[in-house]
Amino acid sequence: MLKAMFPSVTKSKMKENGVLILSVKGVKFDLQPGESIRFADINKFVPQQWKVLENTTTALTLGYLSIEKFNGNSVLMELKIGSDGLIGLFVAGKAINFSDFFIGKSITFTLKSLKGLFKSLRTVGLCHGATLETNESDIFSSSKVCVKEICLTDTKSKTVIRHLECLRTVQINSLSYTCTKCSDYKRHKKHAQSKMLLNSDKENVNPVTQKKTDVTEQLRKIAPNLSENQILLITSQIESSSHKHSKGVRWPKEIICMALTIYNRNPSAYKNITTNGWLNLSSESLLYLYKNAVKQKPGIIPTMMAWIKNEAVRLRVETEGYYGGVLLDEMSIQEDLQIVNHGKGTSLFGLVDCEPEVMLMHYSNEEKCESKLANHVIQYTFHGITGFRWPFANYPNAQAAPADIFITTWKCIDALYEWGFKPIYLCMDGSSNNRAFLKMHFPENDPLLTRMVASHYKNPLRKMIFVMDPCHLIKKTVIVCYLVE
Repeated sequence: MLKAMFPSVTKSKMKENGVLILSVKGVKFDLQPGESIRFADINKFVPQQWKVLENTTTALTLGYLSIEKFNGNSVLMELKIGSDGLIGLFVAGKAINFSDFFIGKSITFTLKSLKGLFKSLRTVGLCHGATLETNESDIFSSSKVCVKEICLTDTKSKTVIRHLECLRTVQINSLSYTCTKCSDYKRHKKHAQSKMLLNSDKENVNPVTQKKTDVTEQLRKIAPNLSENQILLITSQIESSSHKHSKGVRWPKEIICMALTIYNRNPSAYKNITTNGWLNLSSESLLYLYKNAVKQKPGIIPTMMAWIKNEAVRLRVETEGYYGGVLLDEMSIQEDLQIVNHGKGTSLFGLVDCEPEVMLMHYSNEEKCESKLANHVIQYTFHGITGFRWPFANYPNAQAAPADIFITTWKCIDALYEWGFKPIYLCMDGSSNNRAFLKMHFPENDPLLTRMVASHYKNPLRKMIFVMDPCHLIKKTVIVCYLVE
């Protein structure tokens, strides 16, 4: 770090009173106060790599896009400078502690301090994630606390895993481009995997595993054209029939996924298959546990976004499949307050729970803070152009106002872009609140003049197409025509 800040510095080792110490020469500090500048003129002295995102009388927000790209997107580094001299740094929306990089939390408005700030920011290294080798892909394929990404640098492209709680930056003078959160997770996961393999390679081979291997080999000899999934299904049926009780059966992950697919499509058909003895499959109570593996809390849940990302990778969704739209659907629900007890306390479910900005907006308008029972819920679903479909967020409300829909919708769109998905259109029904929400994006012109195409709320280079659900429009037209007749 000294070499980076003071290029002419020289270091040497010497003994003093019998103790070996490090001597540094050539460190010079300029104690002269620099030229003062006004807060309104700071944007004129910003380096070319930094772009002005927001400039007001009280705050200046600068943005820097990283050279490295993850899933085709650069990482945004935001620097916020307040008129009171306080500064803050955010990487991909995560606040960074300046003390980790020996940078103060405030600056003086001088040309020298401003240059020093941007020079110090060069020492902030981004976390590239933990590099994933070819033989390590299966270890992290089913993890819900990390997500796979394609890291593209100047030299090469590599597959990495990033923890959901990634620090986003690496320690100063770090020899690697991986933060402690990502590296520790990969190390612990590999240690657990190696320990499991070590136990499986002991001399006392498990007879059940040996029997399953023999059955698999015999099936391949009898019917060589059977696929791997068919062989797995047959071996699971043989193993489950050998147990006296279903609680002793350990189902493979692929069989659980197949059972979930059938059950989600038609629960009654799944019940007929199992009760009539066509197939031995897991019980419905076990499927409930896997179906609700991610707790459906209101808002954007990182584990849910990691799940949709990993599922798209598992299904080998093509690049075009990551483009699609957001389906907005508000439905009425019955007012119901539920009290759920868990290990750490008690939680209430059934109340209005939207984004913090929405709740604060209601508090400021009504001048009181009170909880209300939700009678509607907004569900957001991503629908790719190749057919990949996944509901990823919901917000219980009391019939959301257009401003509420505006905030939650753009929060969801930003979350999809952050996880590698690219929504290009928004589809919704023609309710009065949705129409008012649509007109908020066209304050000066008729939406039809621009063919219902609006600029992205945060990135003007992106476009968002607004689509009214044809089914609702046709239904409404038929009703109106019937009433007129």
